[in-house]
Amino acid sequence: MKAILVLTDFSSEANYVAEFAIRLAITIQSNLTFCHVLELDDQQNDERHTSDRYKTGYKDVFDLSDQLESFKKIANAHKGNSEFMPAIDCIVEFGSFAEAAAKIVAQQSIDFVIIGSRKSHSVTKFQFGSQTYTLPDKFKCPVLLIPQGSTFEGLKTILYASDLPVNNKKALLFLAELAKPFQATVKVGHIAKKSQPVRVSQTISSDSLNHQLGRYYAKLVYQTLKDDDLGAGLQRMIGKEKINILALAHRKYHFREGVFHSSVSKLMSGAEIPLLILPNSFISEEPGMVRGQVEN
Repeated sequence: MKAILVLTDFSSEANYVAEFAIRLAITIQSNLTFCHVLELDDQQNDERHTSDRYKTGYKDVFDLSDQLESFKKIANAHKGNSEFMPAIDCIVEFGSFAEAAAKIVAQQSIDFVIIGSRKSHSVTKFQFGSQTYTLPDKFKCPVLLIPQGSTFEGLKTILYASDLPVNNKKALLFLAELAKPFQATVKVGHIAKKSQPVRVSQTISSDSLNHQLGRYYAKLVYQTLKDDDLGAGLQRMIGKEKINILALAHRKYHFREGVFHSSVSKLMSGAEIPLLILPNSFISEEPGMVRGQVEN
């Protein structure tokens, strides 16, 4: 992973997101672009294209040098013994939030996007609602939502909640790459209805996942939990141990999507766990990992 985009408003209230992103970037050796998107109405967009104060670019309108220095100080403070220091850039873009961010993702080959989830943030309308889950598909990369007040404590366990059956190989390869620098465990959690018979043991399922990933990453386990309430099942799974990131994939046109995502949304609305949403392109309906192990 080489590039992270952090969507922010550069306010002091957003510093927790900046510190989280910087400390994560140091460990996974990724460069950072911090961006504030100014969403303009049609009249403002017309003025932007005609006014001289916009024609010279954002650096003549916004002085972000102090903010950049502040982020570099945070990086230096948390660099420790690491030989890697992330390159950091601060920019402002105008226009639609999703379109502006998607443009940067494409131009800079961004690996994933980080967004803060505080109530006063300008992108609140995207959080924990139907639009939240479409952002990764618009950006064509994963989106990591950081709850207000979260502090970076490294990664020990990533829980990937999946309403199987799907081919999760691309999703799991991404999670394994994220977890590897921390020697963290990737846990694949499947919440199954109590009436669903489990055909294969959790041990065999874990071995199957690790075998299909090859020797790339070994700390991957599979767990099935029986519960007719998806939200309650996830809460039980999370409550058993310290989870640093809850990951899920956005699935298009799936009849359980509304139930699955609404359950996760309710769970996350009061939680302090970062939520990583993977785009639909990271999974497929083709036979693959752990497919056919539970009855649907």
